[in-house]
Amino acid sequence: MLAVEDELRSSEAGNGHLIDVDVVDGIVTLSGKLNNILAEQIAVGLAERVRGVKSVVDEIAIVAERRDDAVLTKDVLAAIKADPETRDLKVTVKVADGTVTLTGKVPAYGLKTLAGEITMGTKGVVEVENNLQVDAVTKLTDEQLQKEIRELYRFSALLDDVELQVAVKDGKVVLNGNVAGSFQKSSAENLAWRAGAKDVD
Repeated sequence: MLAVEDELRSSEAGNGHLIDVDVVDGIVTLSGKLNNILAEQIAVGLAERVRGVKSVVDEIAIVAERRDDAVLTKDVLAAIKADPETRDLKVTVKVADGTVTLTGKVPAYGLKTLAGEITMGTKGVVEVENNLQVDAVTKLTDEQLQKEIRELYRFSALLDDVELQVAVKDGKVVLNGNVAGSFQKSSAENLAWRAGAKDVD
């Protein structure tokens, strides 16, 4: 239990001090109250990567201040425009009772992921439907794919303490580095696949 608590509290993004942890036979139950769903997702991911954890039960309650849909729409758009990586994206934002739907086309999967995370971290958002479509008409070069994967790792809160080397040749990706456990390894592999890799080693 202490290992999970330490992992949560060591991450500034996860608001670990607001989360209660209970562990029985390797099954971790997280409870408590957080004010945004991004912090909840980060907390669950951090708990999953602790050695010895078999599964994580998420009982965290999201206590988000109810805000006017029009105001929340403006805030989400402003947050997306404020980030240098997403400010040029053409994203349509619709809000209904705190649920935000993102639509439009983006040039890379990493930007879709980042736009979704920015939205999840916006005050008042209770749920996000990320319907952004990745425009894959242009095939990525090896250099572009390498950059895309590195950006995905940079944006991933679950890989924030990991340094990975990414090599790409003919669309095939080779990853090298040290991770804390199988969860981080699978997360890194999945992000490489999503970026458009033909093969991942």
